[in-house]
Amino acid sequence: MKRYRRILYLVEGEPVRDSALQRVLDLAAAFEGRITLARLAGRGDDHADLEGRLRGFLAGLETPVPVTPAVLPADPEDLLAAIAAEAWDLVAKKAQPDDSLTRYLFGTLDTTLVERVAAPVLIEKPTPHERFARILAAVDLTDERALETLILDHAVSIARMERARVVVCHVWHLEGEEGMRGRAFTDRARRAIERMKEEETRRRRSVLETLLAPFTEFGVEIALEVHEGPPALTIVETAERHGIDLVVMGTHVHSHLEGLALGSTAEAVLRRIRCALLAVKPPDFAVRR
Repeated sequence: MKRYRRILYLVEGEPVRDSALQRVLDLAAAFEGRITLARLAGRGDDHADLEGRLRGFLAGLETPVPVTPAVLPADPEDLLAAIAAEAWDLVAKKAQPDDSLTRYLFGTLDTTLVERVAAPVLIEKPTPHERFARILAAVDLTDERALETLILDHAVSIARMERARVVVCHVWHLEGEEGMRGRAFTDRARRAIERMKEEETRRRRSVLETLLAPFTEFGVEIALEVHEGPPALTIVETAERHGIDLVVMGTHVHSHLEGLALGSTAEAVLRRIRCALLAVKPPDFAVRR
């Protein structure tokens, strides 16, 4: 099971004790961890003044876990270098608005963290519950079983702490289906395509059940769903249908431009969901410069 012992919480502007900070405090308390509360500073900002204000904020913050103030550069490249120098178990921050063409084309700090930080990245959005009551783990079923196991490990670890239920969601699409249907002129041919899809869905469910078996011993309620369709849209629809508070999923891309070119499911989901996202990288993920 995952344990978040060293958590970096990034703050843009003045810190406030809101649901996002409280969530991080709860995670640290549950896993006997500690937090670095880091204010992002632009060029020309007085770092000593910012750190002093952070210390003043922390002086009035009653918390059972150690919280250390820090000032980190707001410039994305400098920030990434500072984060890479530490072995964080979790990097967290509140979501930025992502509602403009400029942010879509060039990305935000949130997408930069999701794409390029090796540690798990939690992007918080307001949720209707004080805790993560419902968690969705989106599993890709590629050849990277280590990543899929990590996704489930994070989801179940947080679910144990929050006493939450987990929905494991796998989305797939029959490659070449459109072409096959275009050539399927008879009902028999169309039924054959449907049987092929049903058989593949059963096969994938069987693989998922095997993958899930080690996680059924931790007292967490886990439901399994297999859907066919466009991954990002289907994950978002599943999250909305279940009233999900946290989506846990993996990502492989290394930059926003790569994500736009190849299609980053995690980035597309982050843009559309109304709940928090925890992005998990493969164990051998290497940060590109």
